[in-house]
Amino acid sequence: MKNLLFKYSIFPLLLSGFTMASYSSIHGKVTDSKTNQDLMGANIMLDGTMLGTASDENGHYIITNVPIGNYTLRVMFIGYETLEQEIQIEGNQEYTIQIKLKPSAIELKETRVTAEKRKGKVTEAAASIEIISARDIKRESTTNI
Repeated sequence: MKNLLFKYSIFPLLLSGFTMASYSSIHGKVTDSKTNQDLMGANIMLDGTMLGTASDENGHYIITNVPIGNYTLRVMFIGYETLEQEIQIEGNQEYTIQIKLKPSAIELKETRVTAEKRKGKVTEAAASIEIISARDIKRESTTNI
């Protein structure tokens, strides 16, 4: 009886050791291809899985517990071209993949700002009002009002 109990208790332990050994990790750094500046907040993911991460303030990233298989590593960051790279993961290894993203211009539609003038005295307003002339805006190069 002891022998049978020993066999059934050791088998799951051996099996868990084999499954744990078949996972790998991917790490590296995301930088700008022109300036080599670290890119914080880039999204790095493996297509077809729920695995992914974002680069830290130094551009570093790590994805752990990656099963054996073939994947497409996808890296996205606003203002840069999306990078896709095919990778093959083998069991129990660390993979270092340095990523250099190319800047891309994003063309936005025109934004038009319009305003109306209300009749009445400024001193009669119920809220705080500050008058800013066009000359003041140009002089300050203000982009956020």
